[in-house]
Amino acid sequence: MPCCGLTTRSFILIAGAYTQKNPQRILFDKRSQVKVLRLRKRLKQRQITAINSHARSLVLSVYSTVEAAAVVIPFRLPLSERQFCSRLVAQCYYKAGISLVKDKNYCSPANFDNPKLFDEVPEAVREATQEDIDFTKKRDVNLETQVDTIRMITEIRKMYGKKIQTLKHVKDLVLERPETDAVITGIALRSGYFDHAEVDMEVNSWRYNEYEFREYARKYGIPVLDLAAEIRNVGSSTASVHKKELENYKELLEKTGADFYHHHVILYKKIINTDNIRKDLAKNIARSIYGFVPAAFV
Repeated sequence: MPCCGLTTRSFILIAGAYTQKNPQRILFDKRSQVKVLRLRKRLKQRQITAINSHARSLVLSVYSTVEAAAVVIPFRLPLSERQFCSRLVAQCYYKAGISLVKDKNYCSPANFDNPKLFDEVPEAVREATQEDIDFTKKRDVNLETQVDTIRMITEIRKMYGKKIQTLKHVKDLVLERPETDAVITGIALRSGYFDHAEVDMEVNSWRYNEYEFREYARKYGIPVLDLAAEIRNVGSSTASVHKKELENYKELLEKTGADFYHHHVILYKKIINTDNIRKDLAKNIARSIYGFVPAAFV
């Protein structure tokens, strides 16, 4: 079955219970099985932000096979909050004021294969090296986070109804029904949902320790400054999102005092802290080479 996804600089949203996935972990048997398209019209930053924000809000939405079938079968069901691949893409762009198709709620991947709207980006797809293949078999911390998050939302959905599809729904539920806070927080803690903030420091410790960093660069023959620039940019596309989420949960915590929000404040503080440690290491490496910190590392 044809399928489509929405890509950003750091992740791709794929079908199923919609999840984020590193594009470098996706392998295909044939070159003909995948096509990358880029909107011909240059997007403004506010439009990119709107698309990314709405896409993230839909992560973990449940897939609707029935509503997807309604694209080709002449019947319509009441619109639900469930998703299928092409609906998600069309709705995200619509949030940015861009209409890709006639009906953003019922469309197919074929509707996007429109040369008037999109250019194909053939260089975005290449034959995988053995190193690429080996990478797909390594520990996927993003997947681990998703598994725990899905476990949490599935349990909450069983207790509070099918309308609980995403993290936003859970957050809103605690706000609208404060009596659910203790139960929902307990489920979140048991699921491991709050346990992944500092996992990158465990898996990629070389990004946070200068000695390990230099050993890593030497082992793989990577120029030190290039590697420093790479770790400086890790998570750069999500940094503003994390700061925004932190401020949002701080406001909710102040308003309600809910434990669920309190644990989120701790979570995002940890995520932002790891980002700062990584960026500080990159700055120190650049300073050791130039004698000062170049603008690109500030």
